[in-house]
Amino acid sequence: MSRPSHTLIPWSPLLTKSLSLQDDQVREVTPKIMTLLKTRVEQLFLEISRIAPHDQALKTLSNMSQIAGRIAESVQMRHGSMHAPGHMGAPY
Repeated sequence: MSRPSHTLIPWSPLLTKSLSLQDDQVREVTPKIMTLLKTRVEQLFLEISRIAPHDQALKTLSNMSQIAGRIAESVQMRHGSMHAPGHMGAPY
C-alpha cells in the first residue's frame, strides 16, 4: 500500500539533512536534478491548475516544488563554493 504524497512531505527536511554528499559528482549533479524536478513539477502544476483549479494535488505539487528548490539551494550553498574560481580544495 503506497502513502499519499502529502504524508511524505514532512519528511523532506529530515531527508535534506541526512543526505551525505561526499561524492563530488553527486554534489555537482544534485542541484541540477532538483532544479529540473522543480521545473517539471511547476509545469505539471500549471497544467493541472488550468484544467482543475481547485484540485487538492496542487498544494502537494506546490510543496514538492518548494522542497526541490530548497534542496538545490542548500547543496549549492554548502558545496557550491568548492567549485568557485580560486578554491584550493576541501576545507579541513
